[in-house]
Amino acid sequence: MSNQHWLLQWLDSYAVTSPRQADELLNKPQALSILREEVEAIQYHAPMINDQRDHSIVAGSEIDLSGELSCSNWECIKRQVDTLFSSMWHYFDRIIVVGPSAHFYNGLWESGTPEERIIELLAGHIRVLLHVRNIGAEDIITFGEKPNAWCAECFTPLVRALGVNSIEDYDPYVNDLIDRFETEAEMGVARSSTGKIGWVQVHHPKFLEEPYILVHDGPSRSEMPEITRRYLAEKVVRRHVEALLCDLGQAQNVRAPLGTTLKFYRQILHEEAGSADEALVAFQMELPILQGVDPEILLKIRHDERDYFDAFRYSLHAAIKERLRESAATDPKEIAQEIRRDVIDPALNTIERRLNAARSALLRKGAVNVGVGALATTCGLLTANPLLIAGGFTTAMTSVAHVNKYIEEARDVSLSDMYFLWRAQKHAKELA
Repeated sequence: MSNQHWLLQWLDSYAVTSPRQADELLNKPQALSILREEVEAIQYHAPMINDQRDHSIVAGSEIDLSGELSCSNWECIKRQVDTLFSSMWHYFDRIIVVGPSAHFYNGLWESGTPEERIIELLAGHIRVLLHVRNIGAEDIITFGEKPNAWCAECFTPLVRALGVNSIEDYDPYVNDLIDRFETEAEMGVARSSTGKIGWVQVHHPKFLEEPYILVHDGPSRSEMPEITRRYLAEKVVRRHVEALLCDLGQAQNVRAPLGTTLKFYRQILHEEAGSADEALVAFQMELPILQGVDPEILLKIRHDERDYFDAFRYSLHAAIKERLRESAATDPKEIAQEIRRDVIDPALNTIERRLNAARSALLRKGAVNVGVGALATTCGLLTANPLLIAGGFTTAMTSVAHVNKYIEEARDVSLSDMYFLWRAQKHAKELA
């Protein structure tokens, strides 16, 4: 089975490579009719995992590129892309995502949703998929639907991940959550001057990062009962819990951990199910030196510096395993912060300090007439010596010992497990 997304396959069949071409194609009735037929024929399938890469993770609903648990606007889903790869580029070889769901679009067509709205949503999702392709991320993405129905045997471990002992206890557990939202959450309803409901908002600071907005094209106040706090609480809680169960189901199917940034998930996942393992610690690893760098640049650095990347990841893997054995912490984020503080940051500081010292010695001796910025980017050129050329052969020969010292330092630090991150920081500044 092809790993390519159904929407990308449709685009490729028309040789579409840009959003402008996609917009033109979406306005051709025959092409759209063909797409609808293809969507209707798509069967549910779990991701096909047929290689041996160990570093895999399932993207949770808020970063799975579907837009179903967040805003479906193109710019908002693009931020999902940035979040997804910024959290995973430094460790994982395979990221399992849903992407735009064929069943979602089939439901829109079957329910009679205006075609203009469907085209608008398709255009946004197409931009996301083309963006993923253009930044070089398509080869580490695996597309697959998430399950939304289970037999009792398969459903039991999912509800236990929520701390629920049995299937019979599931509904009371969800109702307790709804009670809590009904009592504690901040809620608001916006109406037009005619009483028509425009949108509703629910916010619970302990469970939600920001207010959850539900667009509601409901009738006027006189044509329906007042929207109650219970109604809103149930909408938000059930949507999040059901999304989490689908995420857990996919993680269970492919035997990979679930990567999520949602506060709601963290609040309700049972401690044992959400306890730290190597992949979850790696997912929580924040690298401040590269925060805010475009994912395209990060993925290019990873590709160009593959040998150094592999050494870094092996070292990170070993550090995580050791910390899991020895640390009293059980929260993946806390363990990740410990590793960054105790392992990564000191190693990066050591590399910078050693190279600065060797560079300063060169500049003090006047051996090489080259700027500090240029010297800082020559560490990978260990077999040739451009510094001799830059400073002039005769001048360089007078201080060849200092030049050799610098080259030795550069060679030594290049063997550091954290050298990849140091180079990534330098490359990111050059490519930005």
